[in-house]
Amino acid sequence: EGYFGPITAIGYMSMDIIATAIEEAGEATGPAISEYAHNNPIDTIAAQPIEYTDWGNLDNCVQIYNEYDLEAPPFYPDGDIKMTEYFRTDPIEAFDPDNFDM
Repeated sequence: EGYFGPITAIGYMSMDIIATAIEEAGEATGPAISEYAHNNPIDTIAAQPIEYTDWGNLDNCVQIYNEYDLEAPPFYPDGDIKMTEYFRTDPIEAFDPDNFDM
């Protein structure tokens, strides 16, 4: 109870993406949600807005590497550790299956 870990964050972001797409598209149908999500970056709690390719892969993701300090973060003075961003990659383009050569 009260733990907001990676699985909870992914679930939260998934529902946030769906809710945003419904609100912006004006209807709660699969095609409307898909069309909005595939054509618009959606800002969530992720490091940068979520973008999808036409074929449904994540596009322009960034990887963030963090370091942990044994001190409380400013937003939670009772905490034991603080995460600090150490390095962030440039956006990574999605794999394009049409350009795959074996």
